[in-house]
Amino acid sequence: MFAIVDIESSGGNFQKDRIIEIAIIIHDGKKVVDQFATLINPLTPITPFVITLTGITDKMVESAPTFEQVSAKILEITKDMVFVAHNAKFDYGFLKSEFKRINLSFNRKQICTVNLSKKMLPHHKSYSLGNLCNDLGIEIKNRHRALGDTMATVLLLEHLISKDKDQLIKRIVSDEILLACLPENLSKSIVDGLPEELGVFYFHDKEGAVNFIGRGKNIKEQIINLFENKQNKAEIRELKSEIFDITYELTGSELISSFIELSEIWKLNPKYNKYQGLAKYKYGIFKEELEGKSKLLVKALNEIEKPLIRFVSKKRAEKGIENLVEKFSVFANISMESEIIINKIVKHFEYPKANFFMIEEGRSGNERSAIMIEDGIYVGYGYFYPDLIGNDIQELKNCIKKDQETQEIKRLINSYYNKKKKNVETLVY
Repeated sequence: MFAIVDIESSGGNFQKDRIIEIAIIIHDGKKVVDQFATLINPLTPITPFVITLTGITDKMVESAPTFEQVSAKILEITKDMVFVAHNAKFDYGFLKSEFKRINLSFNRKQICTVNLSKKMLPHHKSYSLGNLCNDLGIEIKNRHRALGDTMATVLLLEHLISKDKDQLIKRIVSDEILLACLPENLSKSIVDGLPEELGVFYFHDKEGAVNFIGRGKNIKEQIINLFENKQNKAEIRELKSEIFDITYELTGSELISSFIELSEIWKLNPKYNKYQGLAKYKYGIFKEELEGKSKLLVKALNEIEKPLIRFVSKKRAEKGIENLVEKFSVFANISMESEIIINKIVKHFEYPKANFFMIEEGRSGNERSAIMIEDGIYVGYGYFYPDLIGNDIQELKNCIKKDQETQEIKRLINSYYNKKKKNVETLVY
């Protein structure tokens, strides 16, 4: 049995935007047997782009039920069903996020008709719902409304079922494909119990020792993709033969996942991680004032001075200066010692603010995560409930688990912030 789903949302970011319409059609593999569709009050304004795209306005959802009010119906109608959507990651991601907000879990086996179409119907120029349906002669009534797009996806699924000579859909539903790629010493129940949440995971050998550490936005999906990896066959096959158990840690934050993965790899040095045996840093690039002029110098690391960036050798550090100068040069004839270049380079390695928190989603419900920078140095990360601490900065500081700033962590923070600053909440203090 399939639950074919389409949602419309107030925006494109499932962490901050909300569902404004949902349609679910139940299909037994031959025909439609049930359906549910409703507008949803998102309790937040709908973006102008979405209004133009869908025709759904704030006025239209004013008297509609909230997601919490329809959540029981969604859980009931999709129970024991295979979740089907065109670009399932989008629709499923929004539903997971909405359930998370009300402290409920939503876990369903998934089929994405985009991925399925690419496998079963190759050579199409586009696999968007509109273009694919147009190519196949499937009429979409009421495009960019949940029920219209869901019905089109139903017709697409029926077409794929009729063309499924290799029984690909049946194999997905029956877990045949998953079973074929599972490590021989790993129980399927362990994989079935993995969360579809953001976090860090650990593979354990027969003795319980960690032999691989990874991270993913969806732990279960990430691990299955790794098991199915056709590249590096010999390496993957060897790793799989030594997996007897899997543990995990939910983080709610991509950045915190990166911190934990990095520190755990350094600490445990797992057999199958590529980071194993990393050399220790010995040299760094420093900014110094000499004769009234700023200069970039390569020096051995010491306990007093703080380098802009660290390297494992003097040669690499010298090459690093050359690369940085080249990257930040705006004039062909500008000298390496130019204050313009040096200031650009120094600023590149600084945090956006000296004292601030980066606030993101937490691990569940209303919990939030926080990364703390104080006096231009990364302090650590933690979790808190806004309702409990309010605007009390000291209380927020008390939630922070102390960590050590490394060059990798500083690079990760700056890179992440620069990429996602529009969606990252900051609290300056």
